Amino acid sequence: MIDIKSSPLTDLQIEEMRESAGTYKALINGRSTQFRTMDKKPRDLTESEAKELLKKHYAFLKRPVIRIDQDYFVGNSKKTVEEAKKKLSNG
Repeated sequence: MIDIKSSPLTDLQIEEMRESAGTYKALINGRSTQFRTMDKKPRDLTESEAKELLKKHYAFLKRPVIRIDQDYFVGNSKKTVEEAKKKLSNG
């Protein structure tokens, strides 16, 4: 387990998460207090803006983040949880 509050994510970790999620925007937590103070909605962000937000403050990242082998599962949607369970059961 990594405490991202005390150990910020590295550029490599952010890139690995993006590879699993498909986009930086998919990693953004639009419900976070940090994000709600902005004048944008997650869908209005460019990929480079989303990447910079993720590097800037941990609160912009959806949680939980689960890493199984080389795969990251970000967020707690039903689909994400099912995919993580499937990965765990298949080893």
